[in-house]
Amino acid sequence: MKETLKRRLQRFVDDERGVSPVVGFVLIFALVMIVFTLYQSSVVPAQNEEVEFEHSRAIEGQMSVLNDEITDTVTSGRARSVTLDTGVQYPSRAFAINPGATVGDLSVVEPKQEVTIDLDGDGYYSGGQSFETAFVSYQPSYNLLQEETKYTSENGMLVKDYSTSENTGLTTGGVMFPSGEKTINLVLLNGSYERSAPTASLTITPRITTETAVESIGAGKSGTLDVPTSLSKAKWNELLADRDSQLTGFTTNSDGFNTATISIDAETTVQVYKGTAGDPETNDGRSNRGLHLVGESALQPDVSLDENERLTISVRDHFGQRVSPDTPITASVTTGKGTLISTQQTANGNGTASFVYNPGTMDSGSTVSVDISLKDTSESVTFELSYPKSGGSTGNKDRKPLTIEKLSFHNDGRLSFDIPNGPDDIDGFSVRTKKDLAETNESSGEHEFEIDDPGDLEYDSDEPIQFDGEEYTFEEGPQPIRDSHAVLDKIGASSISSVDVATSYEAADLIIYLHPEDSSKRPIYIKVGN
Repeated sequence: MKETLKRRLQRFVDDERGVSPVVGFVLIFALVMIVFTLYQSSVVPAQNEEVEFEHSRAIEGQMSVLNDEITDTVTSGRARSVTLDTGVQYPSRAFAINPGATVGDLSVVEPKQEVTIDLDGDGYYSGGQSFETAFVSYQPSYNLLQEETKYTSENGMLVKDYSTSENTGLTTGGVMFPSGEKTINLVLLNGSYERSAPTASLTITPRITTETAVESIGAGKSGTLDVPTSLSKAKWNELLADRDSQLTGFTTNSDGFNTATISIDAETTVQVYKGTAGDPETNDGRSNRGLHLVGESALQPDVSLDENERLTISVRDHFGQRVSPDTPITASVTTGKGTLISTQQTANGNGTASFVYNPGTMDSGSTVSVDISLKDTSESVTFELSYPKSGGSTGNKDRKPLTIEKLSFHNDGRLSFDIPNGPDDIDGFSVRTKKDLAETNESSGEHEFEIDDPGDLEYDSDEPIQFDGEEYTFEEGPQPIRDSHAVLDKIGASSISSVDVATSYEAADLIIYLHPEDSSKRPIYIKVGN
């Protein structure tokens, strides 16, 4: 008997063979997925957060090492390189999924900050000198850790800036205020660097200079130091609690940094160290950025109408170190009747430049102002030369004139004389004209000078002769004067009829100065007849 279709279908529905294994598989798979989900959502983040926490501890130690290496580099003069683990490496997982790797940012902070040192006395820092300095900062980036502490190496100290509060902490006090010493060590940095990668290597290079490095304040003197900082006012007061120096001012700036003003007591030594972090700036010492002028000679010197006055300046970078840029240095007379030997030059290899002012007779009893400036900048130095009235003390009365013999003016325009008892060593030689001779020479031709007949006197300087507002060199270069016989070649005054020894500066038309090595200038006074 055939089975009907209905019975077959009913029998298929009632067949329960294999149901239990399928249900079991589904339940097990669901359980595995639940466990994996819990692992992925709870265990993996917890483990990764632990990795980030360990990284934050490690990077604090590495930044502390970097801060120490910066100090060691600038104080020892030996370059160093420090490698930091700036990125987070999560552990490998067979099945679970890690978030994307994060990397922090290690950089030299822009813009640069300004440090000002102002010390009583007559040293380099008298009146205040400002310099640029840079901070080195590490900003972490984490997926899970809420506290992303920023570390900044500033002024030789390592500062912690907590992201979850407005407080800052001092991880390393550094060398700025050595315990038990009346010393302030200031670390100045320059350079450029920025790296966001799993690792970053930063090279610190010292900048060694013997200038402006150390200066001490004498007894009864004081000073101030303005330093940029990310530390709070409370932290500075805490830092200086047991020091002679105290916080006297605190300013909050718009760029996120503050300025702390610190007093400097008498008999305190300020030591400045300098270095470059990362790549030297392409314009560091080779363009006008941060350059300024400093007067190397007195800004208000004692002057005399019978002498040219040499005015010397130096070009300094943002560290206060002498540099020799190609930028022209110009000089101009803003008030005065005299002339400058030259009005434009560049700094020599020592970072200095000198301009010579030749006073005019109308400068008598007046103050001459000479401005020296660095082209394409606002930097300038002004010298003020206060000349006595004619007939007054010029300083010449204190100089004993040299005795000369065989004074002659030759038809070819040469002036010659002997110096029987001249100085043994001559470091310089200069000529000045006055009165009638100066007027006569206004229309005369080129002046050339030479010293003939090498003898016992030594002329060791390559300084040029200054004559009638012009600058001249010896015809055949500097030569020794072996038999004390000097010749000035081609004075060029055709109307001169006679020459004689004058008894005083006031009576002289021509003044010749010999510059002995170890004493003041010695004049020779000559009267010229027309």
